[in-house]
Parts: sequence; C-alpha cells; structure tokens
Amino acid sequence: MKSDDDKDVIVENIYKTLLTNSEDSIDIDNTDIETIFQDKQNLFIAQSEAPLLSDAINLAFKAPLFEDINFKQIKGLLMKFYINSDFSFIDIAESVNKLSKKIDEDADVIFGTFCDDSISKNKMKVIVMATF
Repeated sequence: MKSDDDKDVIVENIYKTLLTNSEDSIDIDNTDIETIFQDKQNLFIAQSEAPLLSDAINLAFKAPLFEDINFKQIKGLLMKFYINSDFSFIDIAESVNKLSKKIDEDADVIFGTFCDDSISKNKMKVIVMATF
C-alpha cells in the first residue's frame, strides 16, 4: 500500500497533467482529483481518441488495464474531454450520466473539458481515471 506522501505526489502529478484549461472549459481542480482518490486503493488511467464521443469513451475502457474490471467495482471516475468548442456539453453530460449508471451507485463521478478550436470537430480525446 502506498503511503499518504506517495499518494500526494501522484495526485499532484495527475493534477498538473489534467490542469489544462481554456476559457470555455469545465475545469478540474485538485479537490476533484483528491475526491476520486479518497479512500480508494487502486487507480487505472486510460486515454483514447475517436471521431465520436461514445467511441472515445468505449475505447478508453477497452484499454488493457480495464480488461478484468467489473464496472460495478469503480468507486471513483474522473474524465477529461479534449474537444472543439463547437462540441455540445449536453452530449458530454448525457454520456457521463449513462456511464455513471453502469458503475457503483455511490461512486464519485467528475468530468471536465478542454476546449480548443485547433482540435478537429471530428475528433474527441478523453482521459479516464477510475479508482477501486
């Protein structure tokens, strides 16, 4: 088991990675990341890119780290979406809501976005962190 100091370093490094914000973003902050880690022992991270939101999410959860995981075991879920600013936040919220119904009903679920017009309207990137 990792010490609290080790967990603090891990949280800080992940925070720096996910702290990419823009004017139109839904920001993730240190408190969000600490919430996902609180009282959890295992962390899996995956990243994917696809033209469709659902495909990007599905590809992330098909990463080798998630192969043997039952979704109901997930106690914390943080997702960061990198999108074109024309992309609908409602679509993201609906997708996160659908996914949250597949995991533990008491799980912490947090998502954020990074909007950048240099990102193609036909491409979506997602980083997924799940704790157990």
